[in-house]
Amino acid sequence: MISRIEPEDMRVKFMVEHAMPFATHGRTQMGAEHPFVDFDNHAFAKIAVERLASLGRKRLALLAPPAGLSFRDHMRQGFEAAMAEQKLEEVQFPGISNDSSIEQIRIAVRNLMLQSPAPDGLINSSGGVSGTGGAILAIQAGLKDVGAVVGRDVDIVTKQLFANLPVFGDEFYVVHEDVRETGRGLAKALLGSIEGKPVSELQTLFVPTKVSQQSTTNRNA
Repeated sequence: MISRIEPEDMRVKFMVEHAMPFATHGRTQMGAEHPFVDFDNHAFAKIAVERLASLGRKRLALLAPPAGLSFRDHMRQGFEAAMAEQKLEEVQFPGISNDSSIEQIRIAVRNLMLQSPAPDGLINSSGGVSGTGGAILAIQAGLKDVGAVVGRDVDIVTKQLFANLPVFGDEFYVVHEDVRETGRGLAKALLGSIEGKPVSELQTLFVPTKVSQQSTTNRNA
């Protein structure tokens, strides 16, 4: 199993050419057919923008994955298409990604909120609360630094890797990415690859359709 897939991923190319059994967490853009499990980040960005637009937000900032990874490209494409459709303005996060440190993200959020005009909607592409998932905690800290209040000054849509995770404190809109289901799918794809099953049976794309409102009381929208 391999992850952090690139659009032209030489690992995938090598394994396809050598008929090795494998599965990827993510998709390439090489045209090579192979087993994969992926989350539709194009759809994630689209429904996140649409939710923020429905709340009257006009200036959105996306904390995206690092450049060079396929899921960043998918997310940016969905984000840009939805922003154009909704006629919204992007406020760029300068020089950081969801791989950046908590302190780097905190400073970037603080600086963004001190701009004029500041963003009034944020999209966080990282779920959970550890590793890169600490991004949501960093966003909270950056907002607190400047006295910005979630729900008043800014609304946030964030990925959530674990359902009913009541640690965020503020009220967010969440899109659930089921990591357990992803793990099961990857195991099934890899075993199927080892068994020589058709590749078309070993490709799964999870498409998010729901944005839920979560606070410490876990209310659904």
